Amino acid sequence: MRRRAACVRRSPRVFALLLVGAALACDSRRPLESRGAPPQSLGWSRPPEATAKRRPDAGAPEPRRPRSERRAEAPAEPEHSSALDATDAAGSVSGPFIIDGLVDVAPAGPIAATERGVAMYDRDNRLQLARLEGPLEAAPEPRETRVTPLPDEAGPFTLARGPVIRRGLAYWVSRGRLLGQSLASAGAGDPLVLAEDARVGTRAAVPVGPSRQLQDIPQVAAYIARPTEPDGPATAKLWVEGHNTGFGLTDDLSSGHSVALAATSRGLQAIFLEARTGMSSIHLRALTFSKKHEPVLGADHIVWVGGPARPTTELFTLPSAEPRVLGFLTLERDITHFGLVSVDVPLAPGTEFPIEPEWRLYDNGIEPSPFALAEVCGRSVVALARPSSPVPHAVQELVLIDLAADARTPPALVARSRAFFDISLGSASGGALLAYVADHRTWVRSIRCARP
Repeated sequence: MRRRAACVRRSPRVFALLLVGAALACDSRRPLESRGAPPQSLGWSRPPEATAKRRPDAGAPEPRRPRSERRAEAPAEPEHSSALDATDAAGSVSGPFIIDGLVDVAPAGPIAATERGVAMYDRDNRLQLARLEGPLEAAPEPRETRVTPLPDEAGPFTLARGPVIRRGLAYWVSRGRLLGQSLASAGAGDPLVLAEDARVGTRAAVPVGPSRQLQDIPQVAAYIARPTEPDGPATAKLWVEGHNTGFGLTDDLSSGHSVALAATSRGLQAIFLEARTGMSSIHLRALTFSKKHEPVLGADHIVWVGGPARPTTELFTLPSAEPRVLGFLTLERDITHFGLVSVDVPLAPGTEFPIEPEWRLYDNGIEPSPFALAEVCGRSVVALARPSSPVPHAVQELVLIDLAADARTPPALVARSRAFFDISLGSASGGALLAYVADHRTWVRSIRCARP
């Protein structure tokens, strides 16, 4: 009120004009938290209550809100999509994949789809696991996704980066710490604090690659460390089991925004994103280990330079049996184009950098732009959220894309929503689990391999 009074204490002749201007000026300084509730669901990605899997003790479904209470800006119909519709809550068949029924797992929260189920952690960093019951057998028709939802008393959850899983151990960043806990102890016990210098809002990373190339790599997790000085850069670090301190992956002239680890036929490779004001660059460094499992860093190669990244930009990698590293991120190509960038980095000696990337452009920009990668039924698959049309505020769609398929092969449209916060795709024997956060809930479908 003091500021408003100061804004309007002027000559009476212009009192009314200044009063309006002062109100606008003062209101424009309201904090972000006061700018309204998050977007409401459109109801397209949430299945009818009669067909979605529910717990026996969940009680009667919540009544649908009357149309008059829905947000005025919500379009009446979703925009036309070039993808094959596989949004049926009971399941669908799409090319080589059997997409099973949709399950409501829990309220929205940090997720990781794994071969054991959907891992989440709550506000108190209690690890939870919505378990997958039984293997994913090949079958010609969709069936119920055999994931048991979390109980009502699980949570409360908060929106954050999900955990990453390796050898039955989950790693995640919370409250400035890198934490770790076994999936076997989910629902009981507390996580271990592995590092105290992790940057809030980032995701940890574990090695990704063919199983034979992961065997000799010790239990490690990469993470982004917060700056040690107020104006200093964030850095990428590596936690190694048996060591009390993290090892730096970035040198004194580089910073770290997001990091991934790729196990290849030429050893472990660290790939990280350096985000600066006017540009982003992807770095690659080889990692070897001494007899005491201390990492030894190779040369720092800048493999690609692109436009500026966003705070939510993340870098992921795909397994590859060939001597190469596949890096993926979503980024603006230029002032009018946005899409998924894939950078294929050969590890052969004498490779010239930077690498020319491939782009899969979206109809419009999107923020956040979540996506996930995995090997599913012997295919490299990306699950990503994208706008359904170039129209501003268009409905978003979650699609499955076979990266090796012909460009004319349409992807599978799995869900629609006003916005997707996170997506996780976890390989499993016989297929994969696809989990995503949308409409204030956490959802999962199993994806099985179609019979030949």
